Amino acid sequence: ELPATELAVPFQTVAVKDGVVYVATAGYFTVAGGEVRWGNSFLWAFDAANGSLLFKAPYATSIWDPYFLAPTVAGGKVFLNGGTLRLTTFAFDALTGEQRWAREVRDGVATFVTPAINADDVFNANAGAVSLLDAATGELKGSAPVVANMEGSTVYASAPVISDTGSVLALSGSGYQETINSPVMGYGTKRSLNRFTTFPLGRTWSTAPLYD
Repeated sequence: ELPATELAVPFQTVAVKDGVVYVATAGYFTVAGGEVRWGNSFLWAFDAANGSLLFKAPYATSIWDPYFLAPTVAGGKVFLNGGTLRLTTFAFDALTGEQRWAREVRDGVATFVTPAINADDVFNANAGAVSLLDAATGELKGSAPVVANMEGSTVYASAPVISDTGSVLALSGSGYQETINSPVMGYGTKRSLNRFTTFPLGRTWSTAPLYD
């Protein structure tokens, strides 16, 4: 059981691989005067058979991270998005929890986003772009903008999908969004679906803003 007095995990989901359950949590703590600060965040791994804790690995995050979406497990690693004022992707050893690498990708908090993985690459969609990282080293291999009307926005609830043809599909925008041009947050903003080639990384088409 996770220590609920120290953790904030609304809407969080888990990933399961080879008998291990992985979940990422965003924590908080209080300082003198009762002020609440965010941090104390961890990737947890549990034995799926008996619930015993296998490891607890710290990572950097902010007040909104990581809500809603699960870590991604592939190739002996667990990939997780976090960061404070910049989207950062973390890679952990799936057995020991040792952090293998961390890479700042671009401006924009990592709210409601999770990476997609193929054999060699990590894809992220956030803050107006899709980014491509080397899964082994975290090296940034490329970045491509999404539709222009979403530049400067924080993209929520965005998990890229790698198709069987090798292309990547990703949403831009959100039904819950704050942009640099409109600081009022609220539901109802329409999103576009975007298709990207992977080598080289580039956008090939985008739909009109249709999706909630």
